[in-house]
Amino acid sequence: METRRTQRPHREEGDNEIRMKFYAAVVLTIVFSAMVQAQKVSIDYDKNANFSSYKAYSWGEGTNAKNPLGHQRIVAGIDAQLAAKGWQKATAIRMS
Repeated sequence: METRRTQRPHREEGDNEIRMKFYAAVVLTIVFSAMVQAQKVSIDYDKNANFSSYKAYSWGEGTNAKNPLGHQRIVAGIDAQLAAKGWQKATAIRMS
């Protein structure tokens, strides 16, 4: 009885293409993760204010998102979350 050794087949070009797509996906994931972490966010509010007494809000002037559709979605999402908490959007601002 003779035993034959089988040689491992060489990788085909398709395998290399799959491997390259995988590496490209990994690199893009790392790059996009770094970009997301690079965003600077700052907030400012009165730390002594009693926010539980507020029930209305309004939008002021500010910097819009670069994408108009994205900006509309952000505003609509915040409006929906505040409405779910019982807040009402004010139509006019009263300064006291």
